[in-house]
Parts: sequence; C-alpha cells; structure tokens
Amino acid sequence: MAADMSFDGEGLSKIAPEIGVQTLTNLMAMPQQDRPTQVGVYPINWSTFMQQFPEGQIPPFVSEMVVQRKVKKVKGADTQKDSILTQLSTIADAAEQKDLLVNYIGEQLVQVLGLDASQSLPANQPWNELGLDSLMTVELKNRL
Repeated sequence: MAADMSFDGEGLSKIAPEIGVQTLTNLMAMPQQDRPTQVGVYPINWSTFMQQFPEGQIPPFVSEMVVQRKVKKVKGADTQKDSILTQLSTIADAAEQKDLLVNYIGEQLVQVLGLDASQSLPANQPWNELGLDSLMTVELKNRL
C-alpha cells in the first residue's frame, strides 16, 4: 500500500502519473539482475532540498547526487543560458534588453548554421533564406 507522502517545502514534488508509468516501463524493460530493489522518483528543487541538511552533515548519497548535478551543469550549455538570463535581469532598459537578446539569438543562429563567428547576419533576411532548415530550427530552439 502506498503512503500519502507530503514533502511541501522540502524541495521534493510529486511526478505526473504518465511519468511514473514511463519510469516503471523503463525499469521493467531492464534485465532482472540489473533492476534496483527500490526506486524513488521525485522532481527535486536542489537549492530548497539541500537547506534541510546542516552544513557538513549532508548524507553521502545526497552529496553524490549534488556533485553529479554540478558536473552536468558545468558540462551543459545551461551556463550560457544562465548567463544571458542574468544579464537580462540586471538591465532595466527595455531597449538594451532587446538588443542583448537579438545579439544572443544571432550568435546562436550563427553557430547552428555553422558560420564563422565573425560573420554578421543580415538583420531583415528571413532565416530560411540563410539556409535554416527544420532540424536546425529544432537545434536553435534547444539552444535557446
């Protein structure tokens, strides 16, 4: 019998039923000898979750999860997204925000198109005329 567990304010939340079914399906597809004995699946807000542990008293398993998360974040493109978001949040002038955002999107577009970073794109030319196809559009969307 499943217990009604509430983690309000602890950084854990419940998953949607379809995600739970997909997770169970993935686990059941694993070879029997590789299946874990117990599994817990929770979306975690790490900054909130880690506040419940006193400094220097983080359980080993949790500390390993935090280390893995930090490594993934450093390796991923999220640091560049975080940077642009930080810059946008510190600029009060809407015109400056627009210019920063246009430049950022242009830089990402140049990378997706495989152009030299020193090249500038024509401001009013449709992207499909630059050679952007549907797969490149998905890549650009993921970058943004």
